[in-house]
Amino acid sequence: MARRYRTEIFEFGEKQIRLRSPLDLRQFHRPDQKGVSDEAFPLFGIVWPSARILCELLLEYDVKDKRILEIGCGMALVSILLKLRGANITAMDIHPATAELLQINVAQN
Repeated sequence: MARRYRTEIFEFGEKQIRLRSPLDLRQFHRPDQKGVSDEAFPLFGIVWPSARILCELLLEYDVKDKRILEIGCGMALVSILLKLRGANITAMDIHPATAELLQINVAQN
């Protein structure tokens, strides 16, 4: 089954970020992943308002060549903005779909 996504566009300063997020998290479920469910990760797959606010605040800081770790990156909006602004960013999240979604979103930005 092909995965289905929605695309949102975010603008921060002169940077524009295209972010794909899953229409339905169940499309990532595998029988071997015990405990991975909408109930276990009810807020994964969305961009939190706090991520948008953090992006706006980070525009005030020089992040070029800074090494930054984002733990709990979710859809990685903040990490992608930091990368576009020249930071050396490492992003991670506990949800099993994170790696696939990060790869998609980094590639399109």
